[in-house]
Amino acid sequence: MMLSSDKPSATIDLVFDFCQSVGLPVCLADIGLLDMCDDDLLKVAHGACDEGETIHNEPVEVTPRCVLHAMKVADAEGRRHKGK
Repeated sequence: MMLSSDKPSATIDLVFDFCQSVGLPVCLADIGLLDMCDDDLLKVAHGACDEGETIHNEPVEVTPRCVLHAMKVADAEGRRHKGK
């Protein structure tokens, strides 16, 4: 699976710089989830997509697979940013 974002890298860097400047976690390891396998992350993604969750306020359908992909992209970008 290719991990990528459709946002310009300058925008991603700006967001991660801000998150780090205010002490927010920027990757899964920062919240104690260093060795999470895809199956476990997919369980979290299913929970995020449960009926009644605010994820359903999005203008497009959001599936657990989409959420899993987003988590993996955010983690990869966070690790990339921390490694600068």
